[in-house]
Amino acid sequence: MSTRSKIIALFLALQLADLLSTLWVLHLGGYEANPLVHSLFPKFGPIATLLLVKTAVCAVVFRLQRRVPLYAVTAAYSLVVAWNALVIGIA
Repeated sequence: MSTRSKIIALFLALQLADLLSTLWVLHLGGYEANPLVHSLFPKFGPIATLLLVKTAVCAVVFRLQRRVPLYAVTAAYSLVVAWNALVIGIA
């Protein structure tokens, strides 16, 4: 498996981890920190909103991957998932 393939696999795994950990945080009484995403909850509900956002993020990142370094986006999402894990651990 090439390095690029490993980064793509990690990016996709982090998207799933972010989705599941965000839902867990919400279940524990936490909130979605992204105001744009949070504003869509009343219209679509948390699960549908998060699925739509994750799909859109993946589409945009893969479309712009020549201009946006995939490793940088993957690193950013690792911080998001780490934050969610911290919130879950505190709760």
